[in-house]
Amino acid sequence: MALLSGQKMKLLFCVFAIGLVTTEELPPKPNIVLIVADDMGYQDVGFRDSDILTPNLDRLAKDGVILENHYVMPQCSPTRSSLMSGRHAIRTGYWLGNSSPYEEWGLKLN
Repeated sequence: MALLSGQKMKLLFCVFAIGLVTTEELPPKPNIVLIVADDMGYQDVGFRDSDILTPNLDRLAKDGVILENHYVMPQCSPTRSSLMSGRHAIRTGYWLGNSSPYEEWGLKLN
C-alpha cells in the first residue's frame, strides 16, 4: 500500500478536522410563544398591576420578553399581517380590512 502524498494527507486532515468541529453540540433554539389577543386593553393583565388575575400570563411575562411597542390597526387582519411580516399593512395587501374565511390567498411570502 502506497503512502499518502502531502496534499492528500492535508486534505484528509482537513476533512477529519471539519468533522470534529461540526459534531459539537449547538445551543438549544429558544422557544417563542406569541400571544395575540383582540380587544385587550393595555392594563388588562396582572403584570401591569391590574385587578384582573392572569397568573399564567404573569409567569410568561416574568420569564420572557414583552412586546411593548407595536402599531395596530382597527381590524385584526391588518395588524396580524404587519406583526407576522414586519411590514406596514399597506405593504402586505391587508389595509382594507379583515380577510374573508374562504379567500384563496393569504399573506404573500414576497
